[in-house]
Parts: sequence; C-alpha cells; structure tokens
Amino acid sequence: MDPARRKTLGRTRVNVGQRSTLVNGQRSTVNVGQRSTPACFRTENFRRQVWARSVSDRDDFCGVTFLSSRSSGETWELVPLPGGRKAIGNKWVYKIKRDGNDQVERYCARLVVKGYAQKEGIDFNEIFSPVVRLTTIRVVLAILSSDHCAYYKRFEDNDFIILLLYVDDMLVAGPNKDRVQELKAQLAREFEMKDLGPANKILGMQIHRDRNNRKIWLSQKNYLKKILRRFNMQDCKSISTPLPVNFKLSSSMCPSNEAERKEMSRVPYASAVGSLMFAMICTRPDIAQAVGAVSRYMANPGGEHWITVKKIMRYIRGTSDVALCYGGSEFTVRGYVDSDFAGDLDKRKSTTGYVFTLAGAAVSCVSTLQTVVALSTTEAEYMAATQACKEAIWIQRLLEELGHKQQKIPIFCDSQSTLHIARNPAFHSRTKHIGVQYHFVREVVEKGSVDLQKIHTKENLADVLTKPINADKFIWSRSSCG
Repeated sequence: MDPARRKTLGRTRVNVGQRSTLVNGQRSTVNVGQRSTPACFRTENFRRQVWARSVSDRDDFCGVTFLSSRSSGETWELVPLPGGRKAIGNKWVYKIKRDGNDQVERYCARLVVKGYAQKEGIDFNEIFSPVVRLTTIRVVLAILSSDHCAYYKRFEDNDFIILLLYVDDMLVAGPNKDRVQELKAQLAREFEMKDLGPANKILGMQIHRDRNNRKIWLSQKNYLKKILRRFNMQDCKSISTPLPVNFKLSSSMCPSNEAERKEMSRVPYASAVGSLMFAMICTRPDIAQAVGAVSRYMANPGGEHWITVKKIMRYIRGTSDVALCYGGSEFTVRGYVDSDFAGDLDKRKSTTGYVFTLAGAAVSCVSTLQTVVALSTTEAEYMAATQACKEAIWIQRLLEELGHKQQKIPIFCDSQSTLHIARNPAFHSRTKHIGVQYHFVREVVEKGSVDLQKIHTKENLADVLTKPINADKFIWSRSSCG
C-alpha cells in the first residue's frame, strides 16, 4: 500500500490507527482545574462519566471500536504474534479539544500503543508522517489575505485548490467553494474524517479573517495563556523585552555540584523551553533569539538559565495578544539578514538571523548558531547571507508552484563587505578558507534569483534575531514583522 495514504487529513481531521504522545516526566507546579486534561482515568473520579462517554462514543474514539472496523484506510492488519516475542503495551490518552475561543469542544479518549518501546531495525525500519512546513502555512495565509477567496490542484480554467497536510490535520483553500466541497467529499469516501468547517484554528494557531479589509491574523493567544498557567506565571509582572541589552548566558552558569544538579532536576526547564519553542516557530519570531539562547542548556541548566526562561514568560505575559497580520496590496517577498560576531561565550560561534516577510508579516524566521566559528564579522555575515539565500530560493519556488512567480527576491544586509564578496570574485583570495558551500550566495546573485542590497543597521529587521536590543528598536522590529 502507498505509504502516503496511511496518514490522513483533517480542519478536516482524519482518524488514524495510532497516535503518539510525548510525556514529560519532570515535575512542575501545575494548576489542575476542572477543564484540564486528565493524566489517569482512575484519578478523575469527578469526571469519570465524561470520559467514559468519550471512550464509548464512536465519533470521539478511535480505539477498541476502531479495531473492529475495516474503514480505517487499511492502516494496519491483524497478524499472529511471532514466537518468543512480547506484544507492545498500550495506554489510554485523554485530550480536551477546544475551539478558537478556548471553549471545550469535545472530550477525546484514545487507546495508543507505546511506540517508544520499539527498536529501529528490529520492530520497524522506517517511519512516515506527512508534515507541512509552518512556513508553507504562513505563505498560504498570506496569499489568502490578498486573494479574495474562501479557504485551495490547479485546473485549466485558472482555478486551483491548495491542500496543507500535517499528519492528520488538513487545511484546504480555494476560490471555488464547490471545488473545495468536492475535494472534501472525495476524501471522505476514502478516509474516515471529520469536517471542522471554516478554518479558525490549525495546529494550535488561531486564524482570524477580516474579508472586508482583506486581512488575516495568526496568533496563539490561548496557547500562550495556557503556558503561563501551567508554570504559574499568569500573574507575573510583565516586561517590555525578553532579554536586557548585552545579556549573555554561558555554561559557567550550569550546576557545579551534585546538590545544585539535584535542585535543578526538580525544575521543568525542558518542558518550559519546549513550550516556548513551539510558540516561537509558529507565530512569535520576536522571541526567537531568546529561546535559542536558553535552549542551548537543556542538558544541564542552571539557576540563571531558569531565571532567563521566566524572563521570557514575563515578556509573553504582556504580549500574549501579539499576532502576525497578513494583508495589504503589496504582495512581494522581502528578506532581511544579519549576524552577530562570536556572541556565544562557550564556543565563540556567531548567530545567524534572517526573516522573510510577505503581505506585511513574517512567513519565515530563523535565529540559530552557525555551525563553524567565523574568523571575522564579514565571514559571519557572509555565512548568514548564504543561509538566507537558500531560504529565499525555497520560498521563490513555493510561490511559483502556487501561481505567484517572483523573478527576484530582495535580501537586505547591513554589511557592505559581504555585498562586495558576493558580487566580486576578486575577493576570492581573502575568502578561500570559507567553506565552498557558503559561496552559494555568489551563484544566486549572479543568476539574478536574489538581489542582495545594503540597508542601514537601524532598519534591519533581522537585528532582533541575533542579540538582545533596546526596547524601542525591539518594539519597532516586532511590529514590522507583522
């Protein structure tokens, strides 16, 4: 069977035979209210009837009753247990599904196998899950903000449909509602799926649309408030930026003895950073640099690292309403790239930062340590420009597939020497030690796919992605990103 049919679709949502769950074993002080998701059926006596209905309800449950149905899309087959082998265990996983307004939509109970007990090469050889890039989702929403259509195969009559798939969540968009309904009906004949109606939420991101002004907002307000409640930061005092100017972390702040390590083992550091990271990659490019800094110490965090994580949450406390807003008449991709120099105190590596905007807001954003140590600011900026050019080409090809061809993507850089190296091969003698892959920028500039331009540092949106900056410029950069 074609593996692409094994995992399917949902905004529309498709039921699949197995669903994995990540369980964080760290302890944290968590407020468990009546609307929280139970960790164990036995401990939820006051709501046992609610979850019992979910288990027996065919619409909300794909466990025992699912196994008796052959309408599962043939995602599994029943075979005898091989001799000398032990069957993989299973457990119940409970989930409260909420709508765009954070109201309880339904209670779900699913029986899942403990896949983490399997060993690669013994129990399985490969894993397949279709996952759309979040950049693609943002690009499509930017297109929808400028094209007056509902939510999208291109046809001969210049009609088209876009289908975005993330394991079992699906977003369908197109200007012709009949085409969209026809696609949904075709999918429903092949797979067991639920039509969730007009898109107001995808992968935890809330979608709000103003058709009259042709604008779309993408936010995670409810998710961020949930994070703050989970770590008891809902009433903390807010701050204007995630990190103060010139602030740096290092491994010297890690625990130096067993007592300190034992103390930090009780802190939900990895869970908190992971929660913030999801917000960062979805809708909050403004915290990318800060989250990138604290994520380097996941293996052995210290007290100062945990205080920094709480600073980021204090910033989130005052900006949970911030959203990416796509709209406006100008539909052009613009890129901004920057780099610090040897900002990492441990390995003396530099940080690459770039952001691409479309229809008035960010569609792609990265803040990451470079893989090699740069020997100069020029080299650091040049390597950052190469990474930005690679992303620009990918976005350019994506837009072309979606019918919006842009011949040349401008990328703004505040390093004059980087522009000279990219445009003038005569500088090769000074840069021969730079890895060959980083000279990719020369090729795309020569072809005309990318237009590398000079911009003043004060106007470079990517500056916020490489280091902590003052509040005025930070707020300007955040608003310019959407």
